[in-house]
Amino acid sequence: MRLLYKVIIGICLINSVTLWAGKRKVMEVINRYTLAGKLNGAVLVGNKEEVLCDTVVGWSDKEQRILNTNQTLFYGASITKTFTAVSVAQLVSQGQLNYTDKIKTYLPELGTYANNLTIHQLLTHTSGLPDYEVEMPALNDVDTAIILQWLERENRLNFTSGSQHKYCNTGYILLAKIIERISGVSYQQYLTQHIFSKSGMQNTKLYTDKHQKGKEVAVGYDKNGNVDDFTLISYGDTGLLTNARDLYKYAISLDTDKVLPTNQKQQMYTPVTLTSGKEANYGYGWRVVTKHNQKTVYHKGGLNGFKSILWRDLEDATVIVLLTNYGDILPTDALVEELYLAAQK
Repeated sequence: MRLLYKVIIGICLINSVTLWAGKRKVMEVINRYTLAGKLNGAVLVGNKEEVLCDTVVGWSDKEQRILNTNQTLFYGASITKTFTAVSVAQLVSQGQLNYTDKIKTYLPELGTYANNLTIHQLLTHTSGLPDYEVEMPALNDVDTAIILQWLERENRLNFTSGSQHKYCNTGYILLAKIIERISGVSYQQYLTQHIFSKSGMQNTKLYTDKHQKGKEVAVGYDKNGNVDDFTLISYGDTGLLTNARDLYKYAISLDTDKVLPTNQKQQMYTPVTLTSGKEANYGYGWRVVTKHNQKTVYHKGGLNGFKSILWRDLEDATVIVLLTNYGDILPTDALVEELYLAAQK
């Protein structure tokens, strides 16, 4: 392991010689986290003009002695929710649905508890639906079909819709089913055609089959280096297999009209207001915060040994992507903060 880190850090330091100050500062942060044993995965920092840093460190598969590369795919987990939200916004822009639509218009099989639930409430986690990840703790070999069957049995809400913001994976599974029913194609086909291809994401795909993992997909580990991989097969709320460069392309495409019209993005990045008048820091598929006096949107992901974050400063178009398959050892918030400050120098 010591030799591995020496090799990786040596490469980072060699590459940093030709970089201007901001790029060197970013690489210094990455080298420090790597030396401390806190980073195993992919890091990308850039803006719409250029990539300041695109590097990988550590093992993709420790047992097979396979190193992470720029082509290694990591489990993006809940970053997938941003893709679901963008897909819904595309359909709204095309006039195929509205945010105020009742979800039973598209999912009539749902029980009476869903009579007044809207697309808006699913997107903003204000529906009151029970979260399957909380209610179904044994997620081994669980898939979307099993989750929908469970939801039919539950047939309840945890709170009055619109009164609270409570993170709920279940709502995004329902959104994915709505996307399928309106578009007439699978969720994966829809993303491939309307987001992946338009953004130039050549390597990203969905995890839809437990036999799908190949050598290009990283293995998840816990903080002790023991295998801690995922088997959950759901989509809409999670499921993305991706790399840092593809997520960067996606983020940059959202700063143009290539994927989504500007007016839809404005709605997507507007924090939800609850019935009490209180504002929550979540829009449509993105957390929305003010950081360093600038509007920032981001989404995190995490499952088993994987942790991820896609972070975007909407004012200066800074993009930070972190993907790790040693999730328990990486303090994502601290690293994002340091990388952002370093990139400004």
